[in-house]
Amino acid sequence: MSHHLPNGKGFVNPWDSFREPANSSFGMLGKILMARWNRKTEPASTEEEIPKLRPVDFEALAKSSANANGMALTWLGHAACLLTLPGANILLDPCLSDRCSPVSFAGPKRLVQTPPNVKLDELKLDAVVVSHNHYDHLDLPIMQSLHKNNPDIIFFVPLGNKSLLTDVGITNVVECDWWDSYKISKPKTTATNWFGNSDNSVEITCTPCQHFSSRTAWDRNQTLWSSWHIATPQKSFFFGGDTGYRSVFEGDNEDSVPTCPAFRQVKARFGPCDLAAIPIGAYEPRLLFSPIHCNPKDACDVHVDLGSKKSVGMHWGTFGLGFEGPREPPGVLREELKKRGIKDTDFVIVDVGETVEV
Repeated sequence: MSHHLPNGKGFVNPWDSFREPANSSFGMLGKILMARWNRKTEPASTEEEIPKLRPVDFEALAKSSANANGMALTWLGHAACLLTLPGANILLDPCLSDRCSPVSFAGPKRLVQTPPNVKLDELKLDAVVVSHNHYDHLDLPIMQSLHKNNPDIIFFVPLGNKSLLTDVGITNVVECDWWDSYKISKPKTTATNWFGNSDNSVEITCTPCQHFSSRTAWDRNQTLWSSWHIATPQKSFFFGGDTGYRSVFEGDNEDSVPTCPAFRQVKARFGPCDLAAIPIGAYEPRLLFSPIHCNPKDACDVHVDLGSKKSVGMHWGTFGLGFEGPREPPGVLREELKKRGIKDTDFVIVDVGETVEV
């Protein structure tokens, strides 16, 4: 089954792992509200796992970029990540505004600020990669500022999203369908041999995930959503963006429902990844969010499906989007890792502004 609608006017999740909630009426809304108020457990996170804020160590990133075999990921809060490679600096899902909302005076407000030394006019970027058009991932004012400061930045977006950027003056936009690949490269100089060999390129591939899109009440699924695979000749990185893994409703055994094959497909095509950023938050209530958001159990499955050598949990603790406590996901992830025998050094939680190198 294709992810394109037959009439060419939208997109779908083409797998049995995605199901719309069976009842979208006020009855379902009532159940959701009851689930919120009837929670009897406190958030599972310890104080040490509440996201702390630290300045980005740009000196360390500069050293990492000089390593021909290096790759570094810096979490900037929510899904925003800075990927530092020998051949490129790439910013992913840069929602850096105070609110993730169509207006500046209302909507979900940041619980943790962006690292104070991240200045848009000082970031030396080669590309910005966006997973889909939700306001907590596609922050248009931030993207306008990035383009204004550096018109040479290439913006990669899934199908249907290009006009959103070009309408506000962002011109260097590449629109991708699932499995489309592009290479970016910096010109070689006597001072810079990015990979120490003849291939100085970074390959960016738009990959599948299980989610949806909308910026208004009238444009649901008219644009595509995606994950991304980014590779140098030496290392590979997977960015989960926003994704679900299985649809779990009342009466379902979550271990027996279909699961999303996208991540196994990514591994089959590219091999195990060296590093992955996987969403772990905004999962309660499950009868509403399970088709579109991973909980920590799902995130562990994605980690395994990818064959990821090291994963970083993101999409948590920055905005209060789910009914679970915004600080809860790390504790639940810790319990799930222990249950499965996965080392907590293989799937890590980091501070906002902290860098992971592989």
